Amino acid sequence: MAYNDGYKGHKDSIKAWVSFYTYPGTGAVNRSYNVSSITDGGSYVDVNFATALPNDEYAAFGSSQQGSQNSGLEVGNYSTTKFRMWWSIGESSSDAPEAAAFAIGG
Repeated sequence: MAYNDGYKGHKDSIKAWVSFYTYPGTGAVNRSYNVSSITDGGSYVDVNFATALPNDEYAAFGSSQQGSQNSGLEVGNYSTTKFRMWWSIGESSSDAPEAAAFAIGG
């Protein structure tokens, strides 16, 4: 289903989404909407918006995969131009997940 531009900017719509890979090497966006790039910081990834959001009061939710294990995700550092995600497997920090996907609403 194609994105319906009639809802673009509606207060209840998804503001951005991204699917990206971080393995092997540096991160690369697979597909996205309103995401210009990701910045791979090693133990975190910043998701950068193509068009700034009106405020920093939004929710980012997603999932990731590290090998055959699911890795825990945390998101934060919300701003109008980006947010940050970091992850862990078990109780320790880990290398970047192989793949992750996020949607941003608010």
